[in-house]
Amino acid sequence: MSPPADASRAPAREGFRQAMAWLHTWAGLLLGWLLFAIFVTGTLSYFKPEFNHWMRPELQALPPARADDAAAVAERALATLRQHAPQATQWIMRLPDERQPGVSLLWHAGPRERFQTLLVHPATGDILTPRATAGGDFFYRFHFELRTAHQGRWVLQGRWIVGVATLLMFVALLTGVVTHRRIFKDFFTFRPAKGGQRAWLDAHNVSGVLALPFYLVITFSGLMIFHSLYLPAGIAAVYPGARGTDTASYFAELQGDAPRSAGSARAGPPAPLPPLAVAAAMQQAQAHWQGGRVQRLRAQRDPGGDVRLEVTRHDGDRLQYGPERLWFDGASGQLLHEAAPAGAARQTYGVLYGLHLARFAGPGLRWALFGFGVLGSLMIATGLVLWTVKRQAQARRPHAGQPQRL
Repeated sequence: MSPPADASRAPAREGFRQAMAWLHTWAGLLLGWLLFAIFVTGTLSYFKPEFNHWMRPELQALPPARADDAAAVAERALATLRQHAPQATQWIMRLPDERQPGVSLLWHAGPRERFQTLLVHPATGDILTPRATAGGDFFYRFHFELRTAHQGRWVLQGRWIVGVATLLMFVALLTGVVTHRRIFKDFFTFRPAKGGQRAWLDAHNVSGVLALPFYLVITFSGLMIFHSLYLPAGIAAVYPGARGTDTASYFAELQGDAPRSAGSARAGPPAPLPPLAVAAAMQQAQAHWQGGRVQRLRAQRDPGGDVRLEVTRHDGDRLQYGPERLWFDGASGQLLHEAAPAGAARQTYGVLYGLHLARFAGPGLRWALFGFGVLGSLMIATGLVLWTVKRQAQARRPHAGQPQRL
């Protein structure tokens, strides 16, 4: 009598599942506790501006931001910058919003100079001097670079380590789905009263299944954000440069920037920026975006020496990251170019990037994502503890040749 057809396939199916279980275990163990720290700090980074604000109580008396007063706030901040640093040749301004009430200014006096920071009161234009703290930037930078906000060494190495840990987590998630025979039943099964391995296993299964789509999206998008670092060969083939890969041209096209100017570079040292038509440019931008908020302004000279003003839409206005940007002539306020990335690949990249950062999320959704992040941290921690508990149980189990207690 020949065996049933299913019986011949069962050993192969079980062997594949056992191989996936082995891969699931070791993919999670290799950098498990580091991955736990990365996930915890990423979860806290959902409230990075709130941490910054909370840890600088000197700023908590600032008035709330008003969208209709944005142009006046920008003009006051620029007047303060011209008085404080008239030699500035480039500046970047971040306007206040509901999460960050102050006006942040970065400026420098030459391409070889380091950017300096200025914080300005939005209503009076006075320079603010809050206490020095990394705030939420500590968690944000550690999450993807394994460094603090004020420590600039080993950035590339940190991103590589985080990338390896993220890849291992993605493998562990996929193999975990294959390993689970009762993935839907595990969604509702939690028996903490049983203790030991069973309680830790149930906790690992419940925390893993409850927000599985979130884990898959956040892990894959985290890998995709630094695709140019992990997979540079394709970019190098299409964007060759004099000294290797022309990464700047690749990202300029990805973000929809204006083509590089073909004119000759301005001779001599860079000149300070003159007063610009900021209010006119902001009004045009808000009308173009049908009431969309302005988040950032940047002024600099192009290679020909003409002053250009870049106006960036608030990244909380839409899901896709890579906010809309408009370039204006600094003197006249005339619209010159609009950054409009087109194509399915670029839009997919922007959507996944936006899902990872979640800057579009309001308070309710942000708290929900924070809860998913807490569940992910618990999933990693319970999996690591489960492995330790199982090893301890195996060590206590008598084996052949071991004397038995009477």
